[in-house]
Amino acid sequence: TLVTARFRYTEWVNHTTALTPNWTSLVASEMYDHDHDPHEAFNVVDDPAQATMVGILSRQLHAARGTTQSVESVHTSQ
Repeated sequence: TLVTARFRYTEWVNHTTALTPNWTSLVASEMYDHDHDPHEAFNVVDDPAQATMVGILSRQLHAARGTTQSVESVHTSQ
């Protein structure tokens, strides 16, 4: 999960049998816009208007985790 002043962005991934996250195996993702939805009732991750922000936050999340596989490349490789 990555939290900014405006958004909360989360990626859910599969794990290996050793319970190690597999960052190339995205199960689901979610993003909430706290400016318009402070109670996180509406997941906007699939909103085409938010696609650029999803990519930015995914790259930031993976940079913070030390991985390079962003949600954009995971979605386009499936």
